[in-house]
Amino acid sequence: MSCGDFLQDNGIITCLEFDGDAFHLIKEMEVNHPRPEIAVKGKGITGMCYGEDGTIWVSFSNVIACIDIDSGDIIETIMDEKFNDLHDLKINQGKLVTVNSGNESVDTIDIQDKCIQRFDLLGAHLRSKTPEVSVNSNTKPHLHHASTVAYNNKNEMILGFFKQQRVMNIENWSQIGTKMPSPIHDLQFYNNILHCTTICGKIFSFDNEVSITDLSKFGMEIGWTRGLHVLEEGFIIGTTAIRDSNSNYFNVLTNISSTDVGARVSWIPKIGIQEPIHYEFNNSQTRKVYCII
Repeated sequence: MSCGDFLQDNGIITCLEFDGDAFHLIKEMEVNHPRPEIAVKGKGITGMCYGEDGTIWVSFSNVIACIDIDSGDIIETIMDEKFNDLHDLKINQGKLVTVNSGNESVDTIDIQDKCIQRFDLLGAHLRSKTPEVSVNSNTKPHLHHASTVAYNNKNEMILGFFKQQRVMNIENWSQIGTKMPSPIHDLQFYNNILHCTTICGKIFSFDNEVSITDLSKFGMEIGWTRGLHVLEEGFIIGTTAIRDSNSNYFNVLTNISSTDVGARVSWIPKIGIQEPIHYEFNNSQTRKVYCII
């Protein structure tokens, strides 16, 4: 899983094994930002996906890097002056796709020649009114703040919008489900069924009807829910710590009065007969969890 720390500007990759009864730490490695002078404190590694030959692709907030998973060495980097607050990172049809939240675009990158195609979420008129974006500028408030992307079996782009709290099929201009109860962070297809997390701790599954898995029903404190890996019998979910810097925003968005909640990774059964299983980080009070692969 990709992680960050509220107090640091490096990224963290945590490798866990889940055997059905417990999580076991295999290793954890810190990855320095490839360009420390533009590193954003507290961001860490925001997106991650598998590459080839024992590599993974990761996104910091403003740089994409290919990393050897065994050594943690950075093999190559991809930089662009419009990268700003990168979020989700996927491989689709052999190309990298990153949700460029600060630039309000979805960027598709040819891995070989590094050519970037931008899917602009603003259009020319709105784009002309937005402030100039640099790799370490703060572009808030965002209009859409797209946070996650997935592709269905027709290769249609599905986007999750943080600000709008909804999921859209961009290809046919249809909304999937209703407006979510809080902002969306993760989309993942499993057996052609779409799943998403919302930061208030609800996991939505869209099939012929919508089903909801609510973390609060398991008697657990809810952190900023972000990070999703779907298994046959349950979900592996990440939750970022709630602390002074994000507690007010979290409470307003979710109506959950939470302070001082540590970060963790949890296995949540799809059928509520079993109990959830948790893994808490040693530095859980300052840890951010982003994506799980």
